[in-house]
Amino acid sequence: MGAGFDILVHSDWGALPAARWSAVAARAGDGWRVVLLEPAGDLAVRLPALSATGRVLAGFDFPIGVPASYGALTGLDGFEDLLARIGRGAWADWGLVCQEAGQIAIHRPFYPQTGGVKGTVKKAHLETGLGLTLADLRRGCEAGGGEILFWTLGPKSVGKAAIHGLESTVQPLCAEGARLWPFHGTLADLASTRLVLAETYPALSYASICGTKMVDKGNALSLRRLTDKVMESCARLGVELPDPVAARITAGFEVSAGSAKANSDEFDALIGLLGMIEALGRPEVITHEPGPDAVHWEGWMLNGVA
Repeated sequence: MGAGFDILVHSDWGALPAARWSAVAARAGDGWRVVLLEPAGDLAVRLPALSATGRVLAGFDFPIGVPASYGALTGLDGFEDLLARIGRGAWADWGLVCQEAGQIAIHRPFYPQTGGVKGTVKKAHLETGLGLTLADLRRGCEAGGGEILFWTLGPKSVGKAAIHGLESTVQPLCAEGARLWPFHGTLADLASTRLVLAETYPALSYASICGTKMVDKGNALSLRRLTDKVMESCARLGVELPDPVAARITAGFEVSAGSAKANSDEFDALIGLLGMIEALGRPEVITHEPGPDAVHWEGWMLNGVA
């Protein structure tokens, strides 16, 4: 159970440091014990240190992969090839978000930097600039919803977080030998690897962990109402909670004592971790081999294996 990993890390990721939180669990007999729930810090440093103490599977709530249709236009060998080139040579501006539609290109696909005058910034500009339809710009694992990678405007956008995560964390870790699921094989194939990185999507675990898909994660009162179900899920999954983490759950992840506002990033860090634990308990996840597009370019979501 767990594909042989000793330590699990799940990080909820945002473009700003305050929006990046990590939850960490370690093996505890036949189950797991949550040992940390805190701001993520520099994971390019922290994860290698953790991997020196055991085999680590680290999940990130941002896209690790690009649409296959876009990948085919790059002339590169696959996502790993692109990842290694980001920020260098012809790909130096890949993560520089375009302010104007005319700047959109294969080597600079993210848009827009700001919203501009209402109606002047459109997703259709991505279609024109990249020569692809919006359907082409959606990865297979995003079929159930979510925003397309290269669109960086609005509350559901993930592009700027992905740029930061890929450049600051995934790229340097892979350069040092970390492996990517599913690009480098199934979790069973990667079981002996010291550090494996994977994409997650916490919202896919809301129903099973929280008892509902409809979660108002910015509202502390709403999250307090989920306490019993989250605690039941921890017991079902064999997860031990230290008192400070249990207290955060019962407090609805409030940003301060008595506040109506919840820390949604802290919430997603923990729920994503529990979703990883749940996924690793399913044999079909351990041996899952997504299609060729996913393995070559697009990636997959660890807790999205059907």
